[in-house]
Amino acid sequence: MKYTPYGKLVRKYRIDEGITLNEMSKDFDVTPAYLSSIETGRKSVPQKILEMTLKFFALEDEQEEKLVEAAETSKREYKLKMPMGTPDGDREIASMFARQFPGMSDEEKEQLKRLLEGRRL
Repeated sequence: MKYTPYGKLVRKYRIDEGITLNEMSKDFDVTPAYLSSIETGRKSVPQKILEMTLKFFALEDEQEEKLVEAAETSKREYKLKMPMGTPDGDREIASMFARQFPGMSDEEKEQLKRLLEGRRL
């Protein structure tokens, strides 16, 4: 079974604490199948589940940051907010990216990643 980055971390925390998926699901008042679908990426991580998970494991700051980042990278869908007055050209670029990303080669994605990493502040 393939797990998302979020699923891998949560599974590790559960194993480390000796907690089963069933026990965690009872505490969250959801079904084990629902939590499993989140861990395996069939469903995105809802904010409420992320918050419950952070509280459930009482993680240290660094662990919390890793779990939040893992939840972000485990998303199946991303929304891009365009502020009022965003130029049409910017909207066109965002739209082109959304349409073309699935068909991009690994090399093209790597080039894009390097470009964006160079722009970090």
